[in-house]
Amino acid sequence: MKSNKIARFWILLVTIVLQGTSIVAMTTRVQAQSNAPKKTTPTRKRSRVKFVPPQGQRAPKNAVGGGRRNNGMCEQSGIASLGIQNKTIDKTLVPLLPSSKLGLTASSHPNMMVYVPSTSAKSLEFTIYNEQEEGIYQKQVNLGNTPGIVNLRLPTSEPGLEIGKDYRFVVSIICQQSGPQNPFVEGLVRRVAPASALRNQLNQPKSLEQVIAFSESGYWFEAVSNLAELKASQPFNSEIETAWKDLLSSVGLSGIAQAPLNQ
Repeated sequence: MKSNKIARFWILLVTIVLQGTSIVAMTTRVQAQSNAPKKTTPTRKRSRVKFVPPQGQRAPKNAVGGGRRNNGMCEQSGIASLGIQNKTIDKTLVPLLPSSKLGLTASSHPNMMVYVPSTSAKSLEFTIYNEQEEGIYQKQVNLGNTPGIVNLRLPTSEPGLEIGKDYRFVVSIICQQSGPQNPFVEGLVRRVAPASALRNQLNQPKSLEQVIAFSESGYWFEAVSNLAELKASQPFNSEIETAWKDLLSSVGLSGIAQAPLNQ
């Protein structure tokens, strides 16, 4: 009887010792795991937004100039439509375009934009001409606060641009009604069929990734108008603000990157 009690005692003692050893080992492993350096997933750095001019595009049939020379000024405000340099660009009427003055679009009804410096003029005139120099759309737009970037839309209620065709658009500041000296700028828009890789992007929600895809593929109007919409809807987003500055700087328009958007 006494020997059974002793045997049970030793069995109990060994069990307690083994359990204690197991608990200590488990605690040690937990502490080791908590002290081990944590693996972190590296943050993916977003590409800079830079416009890449499209390759293999034919020369436009109709050339465009920079605007009215020398006398193209509003006497009230002294704005001119030429002499565009970064140091004076904020005093100049400027279309938001690459240096070639030709932009591609995949849209039948693209948005065009122009920077309007501080002026006493109350309105501007926006006109689109086809390759036969026939006016296909014209509208007077009231100016709000200037300076600022004005968005000029071809309404969906109007006939759209045709694929493979060039169109000239002219923006003139109305200093005096029907005045021959009203300053103006002009540019070209060419509608092209979207590349297959970008076709799905056209119906996707606006995003920086989408803007990068368009800018790197040479679709200027999609890149700048989509980014402008993002900037207007998220005015305090620093990443979008940086992207806007990068895009304009890549085409020599850094001098107006700080201008407000008058959507």
